[in-house]
Amino acid sequence: MPIVVLLVLIAIPLIELALIIKVGQALGFWMTIGLLVGMGALGTALLNRQGMSAMRRASESIASGRPPVGAAVDGLFLGVAALLLITPGFLSDILGLALLVPPVRRLVAGAVLRRLLDGGAVVVYREQNRWPGEPPGNDPRHETGGGRGVVIETDYERVEERDKDGSGRTP
Repeated sequence: MPIVVLLVLIAIPLIELALIIKVGQALGFWMTIGLLVGMGALGTALLNRQGMSAMRRASESIASGRPPVGAAVDGLFLGVAALLLITPGFLSDILGLALLVPPVRRLVAGAVLRRLLDGGAVVVYREQNRWPGEPPGNDPRHETGGGRGVVIETDYERVEERDKDGSGRTP
């Protein structure tokens, strides 16, 4: 797996450079630079608008007592889109602009989340065994006391702080 990551990290900049050279040969130097800067500016403007929309949806979800999972995933993929748009190159700009389109973003997010959940890389814990507004009894762990176990309160004393005579005072 690390060798695949290394190859991808080497291949992507080479592909970007080849695309920039080919576009530069077809359109000219200044047109190529203008396209790269223009795509970044357009993507940044779209990102700002859609980022504010994701923040508003998250606030509405929280206000209504629902977890803002959809808005959080949207925000995460908007951040990925921003990183792709900041990276110079046509391939990264195209991928970044594609992630700014909500249906494409939902499709990619669904595929990524499905892969993470199927692979066991993500474990979801809910506070107090249920979501706000969910009636008790819908969670099979509800009858067993929950997934976090029993909380035991106790007092303790740090042994390494006692001095040699056992008085409990540190020198």
